[in-house]
Amino acid sequence: MNSPHLDQFLRNHPLTAPLYFIIKTLVVILILYSIFYLIRNAQKRSCLFLCSLIVIPFIGITFQDVIFGGVGSTIAGYRFFVPVIIGIELTVAYLLASQISRERNLKRRIWQLITVFILICGLFSCITYLKADSWWTLRYGYHVKRIAPIINNSNDPLVITKFESQVLAFPHHLNPEVGLITLNNLDKFQLPEHTGDIFIYDLTPEIRKSLENLPGVKIEEVNADDRLWRLK
Repeated sequence: MNSPHLDQFLRNHPLTAPLYFIIKTLVVILILYSIFYLIRNAQKRSCLFLCSLIVIPFIGITFQDVIFGGVGSTIAGYRFFVPVIIGIELTVAYLLASQISRERNLKRRIWQLITVFILICGLFSCITYLKADSWWTLRYGYHVKRIAPIINNSNDPLVITKFESQVLAFPHHLNPEVGLITLNNLDKFQLPEHTGDIFIYDLTPEIRKSLENLPGVKIEEVNADDRLWRLK
């Protein structure tokens, strides 16, 4: 589940991409080895419990998306993978605890260093999260905060968007005088008579195209990364 915000950061900082790829690969290897070590060494009941915690939700959510369609296995459905994440963390913790409790030797020292490195990365992540105004899990609030200054500084702004979770983030970042219209289809929609700036945010390409086909309407890109356009 890659965050779109992370993808944007990597595009803006290309030199960090190789480092990110290396760290991501090492994390995947550590997780796979932890599961292998669990199966080989843990008690049968403990192994069955943790493997079930990881595999069953993952297969269930992914299978549903593949067969019936959906976003459960994408970044939008990260919350459905909480049991999987807990299972993986317990599995990695079992591996680390088993290795650092061995008799004193070189392998034990290496695993101690790995454990310290993981703890430092976790601490750094928590500090970064606490200082951040938004986070990749706040999918809509992240974009709203970035586009809010553009909308607030415009002339008598009006925002047209679809009625989803991002609407809840608007009052926290937009001025009270900013107008808001929610739209999911064009069946009963009429373009309002508005003399100020009209923005459209996070509408589907089909709805944007239908708006563009309305008489006297032209759509101008303001910030495509944050899904903001202006009607002219």
